[in-house]
Amino acid sequence: MQLLYSKMEYGILTSKFTILMVSQDKIKFYRKLGAKILQARIDSGLEQGDVASKIGKTQSYISKVETGDIKVDLYTLTLLVKVLKKPIGYFITE
Repeated sequence: MQLLYSKMEYGILTSKFTILMVSQDKIKFYRKLGAKILQARIDSGLEQGDVASKIGKTQSYISKVETGDIKVDLYTLTLLVKVLKKPIGYFITE
């Protein structure tokens, strides 16, 4: 009985580790995406407030997107693509 418990416990630990790895990958993804949005905004000569008003968000929202603190949904990303005049591939490729 003890051996079965150990295997189950190991499975739970493995699952938590896998979730942690996936979470870290998501964090890295959104930070990279934010950095690309920041660079595209700088390249376009726009301020955070300019971008925000064009997509119906606040300057604070754009700031948090650029640092990766907010996960950008697909709809908002399509708005950013239009405003920043970059192809969507620019934002989602390595």
